[in-house]
Amino acid sequence: MHLLQFLEICIGEFTLWPTYILELLFLKDRAPENMVKVAAFFFEHGVPLGIASRVYNICNSKDNHLVPYVMGAFYSTWVANTDALHLAQYYNVRVGKILWINGRIHFQFKIVQPSIFGYNIDCRTINQS
Repeated sequence: MHLLQFLEICIGEFTLWPTYILELLFLKDRAPENMVKVAAFFFEHGVPLGIASRVYNICNSKDNHLVPYVMGAFYSTWVANTDALHLAQYYNVRVGKILWINGRIHFQFKIVQPSIFGYNIDCRTINQS
């Protein structure tokens, strides 16, 4: 199975992914604030850490051995904080909205209100661009 096919099984059709994720994947700036957005998107769509970090490295056309550890820190934080609220924001492809990552004992489909966006998120898809 090809990597893109696997990602489409986990997330949904590639053309429905938000533009901001595609822009962040191909940025050369590996700033933690950019990586957390990509990690949140992959984490909540059930993409395994190994695959998520590999995709990030492939898209940046440079293999950085620290990416799995940085993404892993985000993944483990989200898994370990079962009682926390509003850990990160991500675009849910199936719902078509920006949702919060919450601890597992809380409701998982809590929509982020537009006034709370901590950054400008372009949620248009490839089809809409």
